[in-house]
Amino acid sequence: MKNKAYITLILAAAIGLGASFAQASDYAGMDCATFREGVMSGKIPPTDANRQRAAVCNQPSGPSPQTTKDLDRVEVRGTQPTKPDMGKAAGVAGKGCGIGAVVGSLVGVDGSVGCAIGGAIGFGWSYKKQLKEARELGSAANDAGMGSEVKTEQVQNSRGKSEERLALIAISYDPADMQRMDPKTTASMDKIAAYAEKSKTALVFRFEGGAACSIPRDNLMSRGVLDRHTVEDRCQEGGEHKLSIIPGAE
Repeated sequence: MKNKAYITLILAAAIGLGASFAQASDYAGMDCATFREGVMSGKIPPTDANRQRAAVCNQPSGPSPQTTKDLDRVEVRGTQPTKPDMGKAAGVAGKGCGIGAVVGSLVGVDGSVGCAIGGAIGFGWSYKKQLKEARELGSAANDAGMGSEVKTEQVQNSRGKSEERLALIAISYDPADMQRMDPKTTASMDKIAAYAEKSKTALVFRFEGGAACSIPRDNLMSRGVLDRHTVEDRCQEGGEHKLSIIPGAE
């Protein structure tokens, strides 16, 4: 009889544990709020395990507001390539340096090497642009019936290669045309003034000749386009009437 009683108790306990496990598995996927309300309303059996889980669900989750602390803001700055001062022609060369440094960093070349290459390209482009504008000015003078000569010189760039650079623009004219200041001569003076105003480097304007030498000089000075350039007045020396434009020293 005793053995039968023990067996009965064991079977009852096993059945109870099985039911508990079954209930636990039924409610395992249920969210805390729904589970807690179910235990409180009696829809979920208020077993010790269920009551303990409901009690845990009733506690606020996450860290206490008092324990949180905003982190200090940290500003991260990348290194910026600098442009070296490369003299009076460095407006273009400096841009070339900056572009060369950026491109160099993208392809894995040292920034200083990229800067040097870009700067050299910038200088070459500046020389070519200046020479192109000088030849256009000479052509305009020829169209106005004047004579023009564009002289160039060879200079060595930072890569050891030869570059062609403007040395001088010489514009010769008939004193009578300058005194009449006809439409063609006026148009030519307008182009000379525009060239002086647009130039990013300092220029030397040399005026030579006799009586009419002062006419183009005074014309350009009255426009204010020679204020930042150098004026060489050789009007008292006589000889051929000529206006020369020379790039300033770099």
